[in-house]
Order: sequence, then structure tokens, then C-alpha cells
Amino acid sequence: MFKDLSTGFGWARRPLISWMGTEMPSTIPVTILYGQRTWMNIAAGRQMAADLARTRPVNFEVVSAAGHNLFVDNKEEFNHLLVEGLKGRLRTVSPLPPNVTQS
Repeated sequence: MFKDLSTGFGWARRPLISWMGTEMPSTIPVTILYGQRTWMNIAAGRQMAADLARTRPVNFEVVSAAGHNLFVDNKEEFNHLLVEGLKGRLRTVSPLPPNVTQS
């Protein structure tokens, strides 16, 4: 399955940021969870959250003591944040002004 979702050295064939802001209805809130020790770029995740927050409610949380498989590494915190996100109880990300990016 991973082979079908990625190319070359593991780059996503279709990164979330390339379609989430345009193909997903803006009425759908988004909760983004990253593991504290993930190999993925957390700053890029925060950037994506701030960009998406221009058009929809977005939550961004980092699961402590977890790597990329945060749902395995810290299932208690993952489950808690997932449920709170579904209930709309997490802090919403502030959007960046148009044409501004985080450094």
C-alpha cells in the first residue's frame, strides 16, 4: 500500500496540502496530529494548518512520546486528541494572512 501512495524515496504521490484546501468542502473541520518524534517535518504541518485555517476550522496537535505511528506509540493521548477533535473541543489554529508564510 505504501508503494501505491509514494514515489521514489518515499515522497507522497499526492501530498495532502495539494488537494485538501481545494477538493475538500470548507465546511469540514480538520484535525492534524503529528507525533513528537516523527520523521516528518512538523513545521510543514504547522504551515499547512495555518494555510488551511484561512478557509476552515483547523486544529493542530503534537502527540507526546510518539513517532510517526503516533496511534501505536501513545495510543491514550492519540485517542483523547482524536475524540476531542471530533467533538470540536481542541484549540483552533489562527490563520496566516494571505501571502504570508511561517519561517
